[in-house]
Amino acid sequence: MLYFAYGSNMDTDQMKARCPGATKVGKACLPGHQLTFPRLSKGRGCGVSSVAAADGLDVWGVVYRLTTADAARLDANEGFVAGRAAHLNSYYRTTISVVMDDIAVEVETYIGVPQEAPPLPNLEYLKLIRNGAREHDLPETYRALLEALVASDQEPRQVV
Repeated sequence: MLYFAYGSNMDTDQMKARCPGATKVGKACLPGHQLTFPRLSKGRGCGVSSVAAADGLDVWGVVYRLTTADAARLDANEGFVAGRAAHLNSYYRTTISVVMDDIAVEVETYIGVPQEAPPLPNLEYLKLIRNGAREHDLPETYRALLEALVASDQEPRQVV
């Protein structure tokens, strides 16, 4: 299975721990979407990422090839059970089209099932996303957008 990671799974160490047989295919863009944080992760104690349709915006990420065993591990990690009602899953897995090297490619990704009033991500979680973006050399403009995100446990910034 080809899988598009846009959040903390872009971090190589985290991805290898979750999916040891995964291989990187390349970086990709999901046009017409934005990065969101619609869910509370009880394990992380913060808001966690998803994507949502948004005209004129793009989400960058990494495409991995997963083994069947890794896909099953990732389903479990993302709180997805096939055939279960969507609202009972934390995320649902769906097929999307991303652009890699100017070519549209069909991949699987996970979309968060929104919760009411989710918290912001914490700095530790944002660091995983930012590290992954750097590791995979995502566009500088996108990395700047990630750096501008404010964490729930971050010191307030002074405006001068």
